[in-house]
Amino acid sequence: TFAGFRPARPPSRSFQLWDMLPGHNRRDDVTGDLRRFIACLQEVTDLLLADLDAIPDIFDLERAPESFLDAILQDLGNPFAFELDVLARRRLASVLVDMYRQKGTALGLRNAIRFFLGIEVRTISPFASDTLVLGESELGVDWVLGPSERFARYAFNVEVERLLTPAEHQRLRTLVEYLKPAHTHFVDLVEPLPPILPEHWELGLSELGETTTLH
Repeated sequence: TFAGFRPARPPSRSFQLWDMLPGHNRRDDVTGDLRRFIACLQEVTDLLLADLDAIPDIFDLERAPESFLDAILQDLGNPFAFELDVLARRRLASVLVDMYRQKGTALGLRNAIRFFLGIEVRTISPFASDTLVLGESELGVDWVLGPSERFARYAFNVEVERLLTPAEHQRLRTLVEYLKPAHTHFVDLVEPLPPILPEHWELGLSELGETTTLH
């Protein structure tokens, strides 16, 4: 006698191979060899049924083992090669289909940047919005030389609410290039200017009224 393993099964399940055999085969099994052989097959069958019972847990995004998350994302056609932790991969698998549906829209771009970078997009503005306006702009004062009309019509900038790290720069550009409409051109990422550090008064060096700033 030794301790064995039997997989869990629903109490109401009845899946005994021996009971499925015709009655005359069971009656003819005088030596018991057939029953022992069917018992071996029964063990394999029970393991297969246990694997089938586990399928709902495998495909449940909240309970799926980590090893299955990459397979789920691959099955969904995940286009992003970013390094993500387990929780982020579960969240990505739950929203990836919606990202596909919103691809090519400003809403989809905002949502994807918020998901991967945790920042808000202030505006998605036309690249040529500050070019020459006939009858209004002053030469050399408030206009810049813009691109060709065809390029300017489909070019845009993305303005974010804070300064980004180099890694975030790369990730944002990857997101925008994938999610933008194919005929448009992402030109520039606009970030807030770094804060201006005032020149404080230094004893023995600063001169009153010349190298001091009131702030």
